[in-house]
Amino acid sequence: MIKMQRNSVRNTICLFVLFCFSSSSQLLFSQAYDSAIGIRLGSDFGITAVQRFAKRSSAEIIYEDGLFDSNRNVQLLAKQHLPLISKRINFYTGIGLGYIWHLGRDNNILEQSPIIPLTLGAELTFGRLNIAADFQPIILFNKFNDNRVIRSSGVSLRYVLIKRKKKNSIKDTFSNIFKSKNNNGKSKKK
Repeated sequence: MIKMQRNSVRNTICLFVLFCFSSSSQLLFSQAYDSAIGIRLGSDFGITAVQRFAKRSSAEIIYEDGLFDSNRNVQLLAKQHLPLISKRINFYTGIGLGYIWHLGRDNNILEQSPIIPLTLGAELTFGRLNIAADFQPIILFNKFNDNRVIRSSGVSLRYVLIKRKKKNSIKDTFSNIFKSKNNNGKSKKK
């Protein structure tokens, strides 16, 4: 219990640092990547993968194996990204579905339940590295030790597999048109 509280405090501090750092960038919109995969450190060790499916929306799958905690879970989340200062810095909220297993000492299943994970977090992307910190209240359909809600938090470190393609602005489009006309005119003069 104390370990979980320490992790929550640590991750809340990380989230605050990301927020403070984000206030020094310039304003752009949406995410800086399409696909990313990596690890999640928090209440337990896990694997995470994110895929953008709309301008400001993504799907994330998280699997935590129960190495440090006695709970193994899998989650599928739909997240809405809220741009803050830059497309590389986002707050996000989300909701999903999943399943959790409470394991005994011999990895036998003592309790299990479908879950509804909620998430609130912030992420920062530098080149091919995506760092995210989040807080997750997880609603259980079946009680675990008389609890209907489990709190979890974590920091995810992901490698960006596919960067978001840059769209040309109107200014870039017109400057490219004028450059091509100027180049055509010069070649005709020769």
